[in-house]
Amino acid sequence: MSTTLFWVAAALGGFTFLVHTILGGVRVVRPLLASDLPQQLRGFLYLGWHSASVAIAAVMIGFVLAATDPARAEYALIASAMAASLMVTAIITALKL
Repeated sequence: MSTTLFWVAAALGGFTFLVHTILGGVRVVRPLLASDLPQQLRGFLYLGWHSASVAIAAVMIGFVLAATDPARAEYALIASAMAASLMVTAIITALKL
């Protein structure tokens, strides 16, 4: 299998990670932490934010590993499954709001 698509997926994952951490940190996390929500809830939401950051990074790393070594193509399959499950979770959550 061509590694080009793995590199494209890794680049998109890296871009998503940067947008999530930089813009999201400024526009979502800072206001969240400064809000008057109960401390426990703010902590729980902050934990969720970091969990999403780790998941996005893991997807990106999976595609990088698959791109650098074609023998590790199964990492792309795992990264694809993770990305798909995150997308479905995000869509379902957005529809419920």
